[in-house]
Amino acid sequence: MLIPDDLKPTPEPSRLLHCPGEGNIDYYPPLVFVTLYREYSREEHLRMAERLAELFPGHPLLIQDRSVRPYAAVAHRGDIPREMTVTENGLDYYINPLRGQNPGFFIDMREGRRRVGEIVRSWPDSEPGRVLNLFAYTCSFSVAALAAGASRVVNIDMNRNSLDIGKRNHRLNHSRIPGGFGTQALFLPHDIFKSFGKLRKEGPYSLIIADPPPSQKGSFDLKRDYPRLLRRLPEMLTPDGRLLLTLNGPECNWEDFEVLAKEELPLFDFNRITPPEDFAPREKGRGLKILLSR
Repeated sequence: MLIPDDLKPTPEPSRLLHCPGEGNIDYYPPLVFVTLYREYSREEHLRMAERLAELFPGHPLLIQDRSVRPYAAVAHRGDIPREMTVTENGLDYYINPLRGQNPGFFIDMREGRRRVGEIVRSWPDSEPGRVLNLFAYTCSFSVAALAAGASRVVNIDMNRNSLDIGKRNHRLNHSRIPGGFGTQALFLPHDIFKSFGKLRKEGPYSLIIADPPPSQKGSFDLKRDYPRLLRRLPEMLTPDGRLLLTLNGPECNWEDFEVLAKEELPLFDFNRITPPEDFAPREKGRGLKILLSR
């Protein structure tokens, strides 16, 4: 992986380098986080670490090697904290660089979180709406919505540990949530497809976010599960409610995703939300895709 000379720290989490088939360099201030997808020798690891030390003096460096199973994480420089916080758009989020393949915060969803805040702030002060956050993970969408003034957010995800981190993310931003964080968020460690009755009772929602993982064996299959999920969303929306849908993975390109949304939600029109420049897809069909209903 060729590391250019113009890499430099950024104020907020960002992707510094994307090399298809080889790896990525992400930055979670002050941590430089390298993900490798092909095999590199020990000598290549060391040369890479030396080069990054020149560009980011004094910054801790973690290299995650996904070319092996199970993946290996090697701290090449500095102490790697088991937990740290990062700041995006004035809000703080916990990450754990050693917590499996994902540290608990997806940088590429930056524009999605910004749009959620923008939508919520557009609601009349007299009618603060409710938000449904499907596949909530560590609840960054929920934090963004509540900080913007949502009256309530329902977060649902099968992974209880991720939701526990989500609760802590809310407490971390207590002072940034109007009135302080109290009981405005609900956290449900449940299977979405077995919980539609409860979700309907908590609604209706002025905004529903569907941010499923890529197809995962035993939990979510894109071709089977996404269509049947989309068909259930309108029954939980307010009459003028909006949908934010995401898809991340090579299974569908933009056109496929738009066809899927239109087939299952024929009464809705959608706009594409372009990912941040540092995550602009460089391979057809890959990368994050976000659709927002008008």
